[in-house]
Amino acid sequence: MLKVGVTPWSHPDEWNHVRELVLNRDREALQYFQVWRSRSVRLPVGIEITAALLEASSDFTNSLSLSMGINRFINHVSHLGMNIYGFSKLYSAAEALGIPEWIVDVRHDATHGQMPSLYMLRSAFDTCWSWILLNYWEHKKVCESSEVISERLPHLLDLYMYLKIYNIWGTTSLSSIASEEAVYSHIHGLWASSIQINGNNLLKYSVKQALECVSVELEKLNASPLEVARTLVEEDLLVPPQEFLQSLLKDGEEDSDCVELPKILISVWRNIIESIDHKIGARHLVDCLVDKIGQDYVEESVKEYSSAWVVEITEGMAGRSNNLKLKTDHGCTLASLESWLATPNRLIQMLLPCFAGLVCLKGKSVSLLDQLISAAINETDSKSKYDKEKVFSIDDIGVNNNVDVSKKESLKDKSESNGMISSTWIRQPDSQWSRGKLYKTFPGQTWDSLWLPDSCTWEHPKLSEGQVEDDICGGLEVEAVKVLWPGQKRPLPSDSDSNDVPAFYRNEVVNTKKQFTPKKKRSKRS
Repeated sequence: MLKVGVTPWSHPDEWNHVRELVLNRDREALQYFQVWRSRSVRLPVGIEITAALLEASSDFTNSLSLSMGINRFINHVSHLGMNIYGFSKLYSAAEALGIPEWIVDVRHDATHGQMPSLYMLRSAFDTCWSWILLNYWEHKKVCESSEVISERLPHLLDLYMYLKIYNIWGTTSLSSIASEEAVYSHIHGLWASSIQINGNNLLKYSVKQALECVSVELEKLNASPLEVARTLVEEDLLVPPQEFLQSLLKDGEEDSDCVELPKILISVWRNIIESIDHKIGARHLVDCLVDKIGQDYVEESVKEYSSAWVVEITEGMAGRSNNLKLKTDHGCTLASLESWLATPNRLIQMLLPCFAGLVCLKGKSVSLLDQLISAAINETDSKSKYDKEKVFSIDDIGVNNNVDVSKKESLKDKSESNGMISSTWIRQPDSQWSRGKLYKTFPGQTWDSLWLPDSCTWEHPKLSEGQVEDDICGGLEVEAVKVLWPGQKRPLPSDSDSNDVPAFYRNEVVNTKKQFTPKKKRSKRS
């Protein structure tokens, strides 16, 4: 059953904005709290506590203001502890919530006894503020709509690909796929996490019905076309693993020597690509593919199939593709060409005619660009005649200056015949590397000139009337304790102590995406 709740904030973005203000101790958050009070009879206790502390933070030299904020904090927290744990004593409730006993003493002294010093009030305030941030605001970020889209979109598109493939193959019932345990389990998992209808019973639907449900969910998600294009490329949906691609090949397609996209794969993504082209232009999808081709960590086979997609899409943009019907007024300019050639490699060089055709670049200009790319990737017609395994020393760079010109030329020819590097470098004598010639010095300058003289003394801070030295200090350094609320499980020690090194420094492979190969009964080739 769908649960509906009414909140004082109008949108998750508003809550997250106020959260950032609170984390920065920005008093502008109080204006939002006042608006929220006008919209709701009662605010959550965490917001009430925060408002009380922010109001008290207007003047850290005002003992009454600070003591009032601490008093309201303890009162709210005590009611919270009494309602949750059933304690009747203030000290017991504070102990259960990880609040130090001395803060309760400060509250009692300020309320019923002598006003504590500013030093103690500031220390208590900082502890209370750290407590509310740690136990309320740090984990209260509302999931933004963009985050929801980025989480659901890859699952929906992955599910769409599988169902579309089986629909093209003519599979009518999903129960016939259940025999392929790995594939069906993967599809069922994607369905359960992406589709929220009819109790997630996938077997109630035919392949066509399930595909229509996924298409409707994609429309309801209302993801931006650029986000869809990036997801297709970054999640390896346009270029699945090699085994997956092989399962999509028809008889006769396997014999091709060049890299060609399976016709079924183009049919799977035709509607999505044409939709992207209709909304923002297919050139944005080309941008994502070119970025993928330029990444060093991407496998060479993935780069090659990505290049094949670029060829197919650019042919559609030029009106020459039989598979994709794209707009011919694609809007590609010389700036687009520059961005595509920004990271040159052999595949980008092969795609140059496709790119040049989109911006109406022909003849000598294309030839010059090809030569520039060749120079950039160091693929010239003349191959190096030097042994790549030979280890060269500084003596191989040039010829000794003490030898006359004729001998230099003979030594130069000899070095080339022996596989040594021919160069116009001149080896300088050791006298050229004296200290004075390596860096510039200034006469009379020493390190002593950078330090204050010994006669300098530090002035003591000036105290106002009636203020003692302890009052000018910021306060004690006290760490807040995270509360273990009812229903939460305490993490095991091994969870936190097993790895002292942060995750981004560990040599581990995480979040490895798995794709399962769909299977279709195929006739044996004669």
